[in-house]
Amino acid sequence: MCKIIGVVNKNKKNVKKINQILKANLEELKSQPDGAGIVKLGEKITTHYTLDYRTVDDHLKVDQNTRMLLAHFRVATTGQVSLANVHFRAVKNRFYPAHNGIVNKFSGYDYNPYPIFNNQNNTPVQQTTDSNKFFRRLLDGEITYKRTVKLIKKTDFSGRGVVYDRLTDFIYLFSTSEWYYYFLTGAFIFSSYPLTLDYQEKKIRFIYGFPYETAGKQIKIPVRLSFTRNHNFDVFDVINFKRV
Repeated sequence: MCKIIGVVNKNKKNVKKINQILKANLEELKSQPDGAGIVKLGEKITTHYTLDYRTVDDHLKVDQNTRMLLAHFRVATTGQVSLANVHFRAVKNRFYPAHNGIVNKFSGYDYNPYPIFNNQNNTPVQQTTDSNKFFRRLLDGEITYKRTVKLIKKTDFSGRGVVYDRLTDFIYLFSTSEWYYYFLTGAFIFSSYPLTLDYQEKKIRFIYGFPYETAGKQIKIPVRLSFTRNHNFDVFDVINFKRV
């Protein structure tokens, strides 16, 4: 199943710890092979969409100016593997949505890694995803608890959904299964799976002039509090760093 991780930070002292967490989870995220979408909010919004995971390492990190980072790594179930189907794509130049799970009403399990071509003019036919169809309907109006729950039931949505609204700077989190929430002082981290919170340092030794990578010490990344929320609808204010 797709994996999602998000970070909201207002404390510059957290940058090192947050990057340690992202680094510790990088391989787990990259195990979802069908495309990554990364959105960062600093002095401006930047995005990175790719099917080539060699480009991910430089983008899945924060700096002193990063207030928010959102990342989705896809496992394709409905819709082809393509850049167009990578999540956190902008909708109406305002919303950045992502989903892990299935929307059963729109899921035909028509996964196909290869382009389908129109027989008449031999042009590629884009297969959209069940998630895209769900968000098209959700983002056609105001995002409220009542509308979201109604659409979840109507479409037989399962899993976890997240939407960042750049107009209000709100993050909407909803699910039919648990989100994992983690906290540092001045930072909120959420994920669709239990995060790895330790990692092993790697050291480079030179033997006869040639570099060799060896294992260093195990590093534990401290978090102040963590818990899960199930069947939730939460709204988080990025600018004011609080739940709404």
